[in-house]
Amino acid sequence: MTSFPECIKDNRNLYYLTGQQSKDGYFSIELRIPTVPAVTASTGSWSDVSVVIVTYNSAAVIEPCLRSVHLAKQVIVVDNASTDRTLAVVAETLPKARIIGNDRNRGFGFAVNQGMAVVETRYGFCFSPDAVLAEDAMTQLLAAAAAYPEAGMVGPYLQRPDGKQELYVMGPSEITHTEMTEQPDGDFCTWFVMGGFFLASMSAWRQIGGFDERIFLYNEDADLSLRTTAAGFSLVLAPMANVIHVGGQS
Repeated sequence: MTSFPECIKDNRNLYYLTGQQSKDGYFSIELRIPTVPAVTASTGSWSDVSVVIVTYNSAAVIEPCLRSVHLAKQVIVVDNASTDRTLAVVAETLPKARIIGNDRNRGFGFAVNQGMAVVETRYGFCFSPDAVLAEDAMTQLLAAAAAYPEAGMVGPYLQRPDGKQELYVMGPSEITHTEMTEQPDGDFCTWFVMGGFFLASMSAWRQIGGFDERIFLYNEDADLSLRTTAAGFSLVLAPMANVIHVGGQS
């Protein structure tokens, strides 16, 4: 067994993962628990956030998604050539949303990069159209981003409609996602953030270069996570920021 290091340089007030890697590549994970940072007015607000949503035939699910993020400074919808009423629903539900329409399906990472390219705020929030953000979730994400300025991305806590959690972790050299069965009770550092759900520091995002557009769909988030940590940034998950994710609906 060989030890692997914590994934964050400055772990003040932060949960972080430690453990051991066996010869077959599996990890034994330990979660160390310090003080959870308090949410204060100085941590930021919706005016610091632009939301980027990638759609593809998402008419059936996007209305509640848009209503849950309507307070954002910008809401940017990048549509990958939907053939249903997606764009009409967006326009009806949130007229202020900026729509970027592609003439064909350019892939998830390419579309996210398109949206992030026009973000004018300090943070960009990549969000899936088949999900709903809880009322105080953005406050919690911004609190984590303020508490850990070295973080390139902060991810929320996902739950399915049946209440089961959707939380996956990866070690620094793993190629598969391990589903966690216990609910964390505070922020922690990880090596993997799901691609459809993260708050990104735009300065870090621009330095990293966003998603690799050669990856059409799937594993583009694993690649992004690897490049984010390789650039010296941390990945943080904030379990107090709750998201309900229907999954497989867009």
